[in-house]
Amino acid sequence: MSPLQDDVRHELLILDTGPIRELLLHHAVFQFGFLKLRPHLQWLKTQAQYDRCSEFIATFRRKITSASVVSELHNWIRSTEENGRTMLWNRAYYEFLNMGVTEEVIPLIEMDLEMVAPTAQQTRVWSSWPDGTKSRTLLS
Repeated sequence: MSPLQDDVRHELLILDTGPIRELLLHHAVFQFGFLKLRPHLQWLKTQAQYDRCSEFIATFRRKITSASVVSELHNWIRSTEENGRTMLWNRAYYEFLNMGVTEEVIPLIEMDLEMVAPTAQQTRVWSSWPDGTKSRTLLS
């Protein structure tokens, strides 16, 4: 029996931009026919993969995201072709509503400072340059 089919439900899933954008991309490509977005699909390239992801998300009682995720979605949707933006926003609204996702804000002063600004010994910066070169820098 699949662990996703038993009666055990997880309590909380915190959704970041990636999974939500991937769900929207799947619909954009396969339902709306926005084929120019197909190369951006990374994980949900088939209906079976999409279904599996949906089943996994459904195993959680609560699903939340942050205002920054909505902001990132806004920036991504603005980068798409203008004539499809309303459809993408409608789909985003439907996904949030259908999954029961709530948007929560955590004030900066309530965040763990080590998570927001880790010590210099732990900070690594990854950079991608216009020519494709990647570099890693340890800040001190």
